[in-house]
Amino acid sequence: MDDIYELAETDAVRSVIDSQEMHKRFNRDVGKYLRVLHTKCPQGRKSRAWEILLRDWEAEDSPIGEGDIATLREALGITPLVEDRSSMEFVWIPPGSFDMGSPGDETGHDSNESPIHKVTLTKGFWLGRTPVTERQYYNVMRKPMPRRSRCPVTNVSWNHAMDFCERLEKRTSHRFRLPTEAEWEYACRAFATGRFNIGDSDGDVDRAGWYSGNSRVKTSSVHQKEQNAWGLFDMHGNVCEWCSDWYAQDYYDRKIEIDPQGPDKGDDRVLRGGSWQDKAKHCRCAARGYLRPLAPRLPPGFRVVREE
Repeated sequence: MDDIYELAETDAVRSVIDSQEMHKRFNRDVGKYLRVLHTKCPQGRKSRAWEILLRDWEAEDSPIGEGDIATLREALGITPLVEDRSSMEFVWIPPGSFDMGSPGDETGHDSNESPIHKVTLTKGFWLGRTPVTERQYYNVMRKPMPRRSRCPVTNVSWNHAMDFCERLEKRTSHRFRLPTEAEWEYACRAFATGRFNIGDSDGDVDRAGWYSGNSRVKTSSVHQKEQNAWGLFDMHGNVCEWCSDWYAQDYYDRKIEIDPQGPDKGDDRVLRGGSWQDKAKHCRCAARGYLRPLAPRLPPGFRVVREE
């Protein structure tokens, strides 16, 4: 794939946007996505921008009908986002390989992020587009709804996150779990190789998430900052997220290349992403945190993987 304009000139896509009104709408909306559609961006980043554009058209009164959107999806080979009965939205993360960890000269680097090692995930997975919100959590756990319901839930122990997955399974026809640490970093990076999934500077984390520099000492509603190339929100900051793995300081020394699951045992579970109270360096793609699984202490939250 080159840029979006070249895509628009393929026969299948042109057949949908050939009317004057459609061209006007198409050209107007494309301007919102030029940054992620830059010709140097990877193919997946561009197709995800198409996905965002199509979802905008689906969500409002648009001259583009459902049939035309389906035609565009098929022509572009784009897998739709899926919304579960739980009101949680999931994004398909395809299988692939990436370099896990960070170099020693990366700003904010910690020794537990070395050595960098190539990891291959052999299976794709559906990952929550945002961290689990207070509304979603308390609805599933059948507790009184908090006032700030669109904010990510916090103060959740690893055990409570697992309990949430079990209860959610009983309400749907799917299985839910926490992502592995490797799945989390792979999904967060979405082709990026730097400190953050949209750039390398502290200014970039300001665009992507809520951290100590902009949070005003509290969590914020999800969906407000820039999403990554796969359409995931709040991967940097806002709330740190539990992973399924036990934590080990030297785990990367083992260089497990295929579908790593973490150590067999340990005292702490892995936390990723950083939070509203953390500095930018703790919100990097590679930053690793940890906490006792029974510790219901601010600020842990989580997002879930949905299995078929």
